[in-house]
Amino acid sequence: MSVPMIVLICAGGIFLLVLIALCVTANVFLDAFMVPSSRAWKKHSLDEPEDNADEKAAMIKKNGAKWLGDTEHSDWWIQSFDSIKLHALFYPQKLTTHKWAIILHGWKGSLRNTCPYGFKYYERGFNVLMVENRASGMSEGKSVGMGWIERRDNMAWIQKIISYDAGAKIVLHGESMGAASVMMTVGENLPEQVRAVVADCGFTSVKDEFLHVWRHTLKKSPFPLLYIGNVFCALRFHFTFGGASCVKQLRKSRTPVLLLHGGDDDFVPVSMIKTNYVATRSRKNWFVIPRAGHCESQYANPEVYWSKVWDFVGPEIS
Repeated sequence: MSVPMIVLICAGGIFLLVLIALCVTANVFLDAFMVPSSRAWKKHSLDEPEDNADEKAAMIKKNGAKWLGDTEHSDWWIQSFDSIKLHALFYPQKLTTHKWAIILHGWKGSLRNTCPYGFKYYERGFNVLMVENRASGMSEGKSVGMGWIERRDNMAWIQKIISYDAGAKIVLHGESMGAASVMMTVGENLPEQVRAVVADCGFTSVKDEFLHVWRHTLKKSPFPLLYIGNVFCALRFHFTFGGASCVKQLRKSRTPVLLLHGGDDDFVPVSMIKTNYVATRSRKNWFVIPRAGHCESQYANPEVYWSKVWDFVGPEIS
């Protein structure tokens, strides 16, 4: 065998090993963000920031947790489009009302994170549905969908409510990935019963958020791993990072959308709220809570936060 042939074979072998290593690493990245049963998910350091632990925040969380556990409620179940069982807790008002709120938690989140939202809506006279996203809590599923797959789950929950109360007036309220999921939902053919969407700290697209994580959190270049990961996301989860876009969905919106964000959020850049706002075609408003981190706005300034929500939502469900 000639020397050039040996060099060519060795170079090809090295290239193949590097390609395999890149593919494995890209899949570990995907697992860390999307597969709760994986070692990468459990060991990865990129958890969402913990909520502010000051005294005001602690009291709001305590009140929310007490409401979650002590208030009469029941389990609701649906079957998703891909045949998994999804779970939510239903908190009905004692007096009949057509006002409904669907509360969506974020990435690696739980009802612990969203119970303060549910409590406030319940106090305001809403029936409340506290959703556990796929692959979270009691809901089945092997992976999360970064909001894109969850938008279809949201549609199923909406239909569940309408089958229970045809006159429902529904508000969708989500934080972080839950915010992305409700923004992605408004691009679907929503029934008239959905009156408003509130999105707290939502990103513009999965691609933009992953690029931010690679550049600003991991301090690494996204090339080529993020782009290889995009290919495997399409193969494994049937969507692409760029295709999972709040911006594209908001351009199709007919439902009123309120966008909220913490001014000090460095997990989902606050600049993304402006991009989402410009994209929205329906009635819209936006507000940034100063000095609030990721999903901390309701703790940093609850009076302003909820006054913005009620001022926007009120005309839609009255």
